[in-house]
Amino acid sequence: MSKNTTMQDIAHKLNISINAVSIALNDKEGVSHELRMQILEAASEMNYTLKNSILKRL
Repeated sequence: MSKNTTMQDIAHKLNISINAVSIALNDKEGVSHELRMQILEAASEMNYTLKNSILKRL
């Protein structure tokens, strides 16, 4: 059984803060467009799921 991907996993992969990941995934202001795209791409690749995440709206 594999573990679910967490925001911490995404942050670690991109060497950024968990806060930046949270901001991007919750479609809030506070990260650049480029960083947001990197986070969303990594989250998608890592099969990250969050009920209210922007990924659900894409």
